[in-house]
Amino acid sequence: MASLGIQTYRFGVEWARLEPQPGVFSDEAFSHYRDELTALRDKGIRPLLTLHHFNNPRWFEALGAFERADNVAHFLRFVERVVTELGDLVEDWCTINEPNVYATFGYLLGRFPPGVGRCREPCG
Repeated sequence: MASLGIQTYRFGVEWARLEPQPGVFSDEAFSHYRDELTALRDKGIRPLLTLHHFNNPRWFEALGAFERADNVAHFLRFVERVVTELGDLVEDWCTINEPNVYATFGYLLGRFPPGVGRCREPCG
């Protein structure tokens, strides 16, 4: 990427990989992402880290995901841990990739997970 002149690279972390069970975090997964971030920075590429890119851990989905306001605390716990563990290597953050697309296709149209589909015809 550096040879192509790329100066910034946006990529996402996998919540389920980092927190496979509620409140249980994977040191191995954090180490993997630290290695990726370090490699980018060593090549002079500035990472832009996306915290949520259309995916949730299964346990979070089973709890009702973002449809239940009290579940936001789970997401905040995850975000705080990621920032604590990786924040020294990241200056630019994206909290939720295209939240309008996630909400529309996941919850209104039901074409993305979780596939809720609350739209009545002719919604597209």
